[in-house]
Amino acid sequence: MTAGVLDKASAQTLKRAAERVLDKVREKTLERAELLSLIPLSEDTSEARAYIAAARTKAVELAGPSGHISAQIGVDAYPCEGNCLYCGYAAVNSAVNAAATKDPASRELDADTIVSYSRILSEAGVHLISLMTTEDYPTEKLCALAEAVRAHIPSAVRLMANTGEIDQRQAVQLKASGFDMFYHAVRLGEGVITDIDPEARRRSIAWGKEAGLVLMSGTEPLYEGQSAELLADGIIEAAAFEPYYSGLCALHAVEGTRMYHERPVTRPRLQYLAALARLATGSATILGFVGHTKWLNLGFDPRGRHNPVTATDILKSFNQTKQQLKADGWLV
Repeated sequence: MTAGVLDKASAQTLKRAAERVLDKVREKTLERAELLSLIPLSEDTSEARAYIAAARTKAVELAGPSGHISAQIGVDAYPCEGNCLYCGYAAVNSAVNAAATKDPASRELDADTIVSYSRILSEAGVHLISLMTTEDYPTEKLCALAEAVRAHIPSAVRLMANTGEIDQRQAVQLKASGFDMFYHAVRLGEGVITDIDPEARRRSIAWGKEAGLVLMSGTEPLYEGQSAELLADGIIEAAAFEPYYSGLCALHAVEGTRMYHERPVTRPRLQYLAALARLATGSATILGFVGHTKWLNLGFDPRGRHNPVTATDILKSFNQTKQQLKADGWLV
């Protein structure tokens, strides 16, 4: 049962329970010990629903009642040495990667296509455009794309880099080329289910923030069987980076990859865990967690989805996303 279908008495009971939760986290966020006790709870319990309602209230207090739409453009589909075992582009998932594009020579969007997508998205009203690459995509090429895109979109639309590890010089280059933000996270199981050094991820985050890039981070990928300790530590580490935009993401393992056998957490479970993360994360993190931000995906997609290509399809997808936000109770 959700708050949208509760009778009046039950809704009032939920509201009071959520207010009690909020009272507890006004002075301090949820700490590790509290997360360890709350994570094992079933998302179907009244206590879990109170935390979900409290998280939404906190999100509105921080970011307002309006929904936000972001878009991610997959720039390339080269075999990736980051080797996330769930990813269709991981070099170790060779059979999947070989089928990632029908034409093996066509593994990269050209700049004109990326600029065209960006113009359509910005004119439609997206708040943020992310350019996503594989781990070793050259920083200089990504910066050139950023300069081309930035010349064709309003300054109010944020431009985000979602790329591999960066050093101090590369972070400065990304900022100078027109990127406002960057996405980087220490994934759950980093270095075990990926070939990426978690310390390298942490250094990249530090360099990006020092260069003035606004951080988007999060806790991912979530799937059944992960321990409360792993989840709590992941949530706390992501919060400690103080990203502007954060959230939780369920595992999406492409068929044929080495993690396809793992079962992602259900949507209700993810909603509850994201609520806990929202309440464990301070007010420096404004957006994310509770569903008032949604994404469009274009270009190459390591999750194997079929994304819109034409302007008509992109606008249709954008309008459908607006309706989803509206149905979830957000202003659009």
